[in-house]
Amino acid sequence: MEGERKRHSLNRRMREKAQDLIDAAYKAKRVGDLKEKQRCDLKRRVLYDAMVRRKEPEIIGMPSVFISFSQSGFNYFKRAEALCKNRGFEVKTGFDNQRNRTVLKSVKASIRTSTLFLGIMTPCRDSNKPVDLQRQVPSVWLPEEKGMALILEKPFRLLVHEDVHPDFWKQTTPEQLHTIFADGEFEDKLQEAIGALEQRYQELLEIELQNIAKRFIDE
Repeated sequence: MEGERKRHSLNRRMREKAQDLIDAAYKAKRVGDLKEKQRCDLKRRVLYDAMVRRKEPEIIGMPSVFISFSQSGFNYFKRAEALCKNRGFEVKTGFDNQRNRTVLKSVKASIRTSTLFLGIMTPCRDSNKPVDLQRQVPSVWLPEEKGMALILEKPFRLLVHEDVHPDFWKQTTPEQLHTIFADGEFEDKLQEAIGALEQRYQELLEIELQNIAKRFIDE
């Protein structure tokens, strides 16, 4: 209830500020101050844009999600990719934009320009390793990419196969950022993880738009 009151109050202040800018632009035009009129018109357009985005967030443009996966999790990736695209997300991976770049630079660039991060951590099936180790160790790239996402402060979620040893995911991230799954329940857990990412994206979007609005209101 309190949050709804604050939202309505901010919307009202945004409308009042927009009207002030209209009045200021009209006065500037009357006295021949075209530079001031252009400044007021620009600020009003930006403010209107923030108002519309608060009301209809879907028009902001397509957010993107970087999906980190290994070869052993490729089938899981394809299912996650399909769901993300169906939900309106652009999907990026470490295999994008590798022309004239090292793999590391390509991965960094893709994560940096993504809105969200989803990691699908599965055991790395390597016939040269002991069976017990195959059941516990993910691909070396998954912890690397997870670390990049942390450094870049990307909202993220990990889908972790139950066979992966906790040392590879539990030590560096809070418990709520993980979704553990078994072979037969991936679809349900994927829906849960994507839902959590969508919620976090909307929360961050609202904060960003509030900051834009307040900056113009307080000027």
